[in-house]
Amino acid sequence: MGTIISGGYETWVFVTVILAFNRFVLFCFPAREKQIFSSTGNKIWLLATIAVYALFAGIQASSKVYSKYLIDIYQWKYDYSYAWSRIRKDVVIYYQLGGVFVAWLFYIAVVIKLFRYRNEAGSSTRSKANQKLLIHAFVITVYCTIQNFLWTRSTFSSRKEKFRMWF
Repeated sequence: MGTIISGGYETWVFVTVILAFNRFVLFCFPAREKQIFSSTGNKIWLLATIAVYALFAGIQASSKVYSKYLIDIYQWKYDYSYAWSRIRKDVVIYYQLGGVFVAWLFYIAVVIKLFRYRNEAGSSTRSKANQKLLIHAFVITVYCTIQNFLWTRSTFSSRKEKFRMWF
């Protein structure tokens, strides 16, 4: 059960970036949207999502990693006696925070484009429809950001002079 949950939990980052990228292409490069997100393109995106899931689920299913989620303290706990536990923990935190950062970059570009488009567009109906699409995607990214930072415990280690994050 943990393998299924862990793989699914990590896949949300990839799906969030795909959603942000889709909105970015749709608003900033509309002519390319039909190519990148065509029927074949969508199948490739789906296969990539399955591959990301399989990667994280496969690592969790191996005998090299052990982690569990403690619901009473909202924290992931790793057993570092397993060979890949520490590496997985470090990769996952950078993957999650990096993925959300990339999604934010896409949305910032889209917002800038929307403000420029609003001033150029003759149809306020299309502009309002675009804004609604953006708001839906934006809310998902805000939720993911909040989830990441609230579920991640952080402390500053003055001894090592670096920012460290623990689940």
